Amino acid sequence: TYVSVTDAASLAQLGAIDTANGGGTVAYTSLLDSAANLLANSGGYVTGAVPVSVTGTASLANLAAIDLLTTGSLTYRSITDSAATLALNSDGYIQSGTNVTVTGTATVAQIASIDGANGAGDLSYSTLRDTNANLTAGVTRITGAVNVSVTDAAAIAALTTIDDATTGTVTVTDLQDTTAHLIAATSWVTSGVNVTLTDAAAIADLVILDGANGSGAFSYGTVSDTAAALAGATSWLAGNTAVSVTDAVTIAQLGTIDAANGSGSLTYSTLSDSAAHLLPGGLASTYIVSAVAVSVTDAVTIAQVETIDTANGPGAVSFGILSDTVAHLLPSGSASTRISGSVAVSVTDAATVAQLGTIDAATTGSLTVAV
Repeated sequence: TYVSVTDAASLAQLGAIDTANGGGTVAYTSLLDSAANLLANSGGYVTGAVPVSVTGTASLANLAAIDLLTTGSLTYRSITDSAATLALNSDGYIQSGTNVTVTGTATVAQIASIDGANGAGDLSYSTLRDTNANLTAGVTRITGAVNVSVTDAAAIAALTTIDDATTGTVTVTDLQDTTAHLIAATSWVTSGVNVTLTDAAAIADLVILDGANGSGAFSYGTVSDTAAALAGATSWLAGNTAVSVTDAVTIAQLGTIDAANGSGSLTYSTLSDSAAHLLPGGLASTYIVSAVAVSVTDAVTIAQVETIDTANGPGAVSFGILSDTVAHLLPSGSASTRISGSVAVSVTDAATVAQLGTIDAATTGSLTVAV
């Protein structure tokens, strides 16, 4: 029997018809079936110039293979494939109006390329994986519940932009930002996330961030804190870390900090210590450098003040008590310029009433005389 099929047929339908009419001819003008069935081509019906319509979705490789079986037209509505294959679109199967589903992960550039190719067609994807710069610049591609994986170090602001764009998960393995930004958003600093600080951090900040990122790497270049905090937590200063002391520091504290941070820089603006510590062996400590302010916490002689003043150059020298002989306190018979303001003066040897009067006139501070 000669059988002519007047509309699109599936391979299974043609096979059934072929079986029913025995050795008769089966004529058909078009095929409509899934990519899997068309590729299997059971019965060899995909042949010659038969037009083929693919139901459901197909990969680009599926379409290319089916296309090779017939010189007829190939019609399809949906393509599902990897981002790399779809973005390449080597055979041009993605055309305007084609619906595309991306499997696996995609970059922003790949999605833009696919979207440009399929025009008004639907474009579905579930995961974006790219640098934070590309993701923030292409944030319009982050929609719905798309999951996002950031491939490089990201700042909190970039992560916030990305996170606000999707209800999906945002995965980050490296954070790089200022201490203040990271401390204000510790929800991003989770166990295993690597953290790099871009500015100076206090000891308390380091403790918080290091505790939050658990097994993740933690790097920082500068620690800035009070002398007490730094000298009391020297383990944070290892590895040639630069250190900045934010308040007055003693010679002993500087020695502790300096030993801990190795060849790292050590900056401070004010030294506050006893005359003996500031002038070990009568010489100015090496920590008394130009422009560093020095505050002597106990009695100091005129010579000691001069030694300190020479060592710190334009830095201020302050002290509350001068203790020296009359000869030093009254060089050339007049009061030393070091006796001023409310500085207390202690005369260590015998003095005349006139000498005491001269000293007393130079300061509003107390005046004591050794008996």
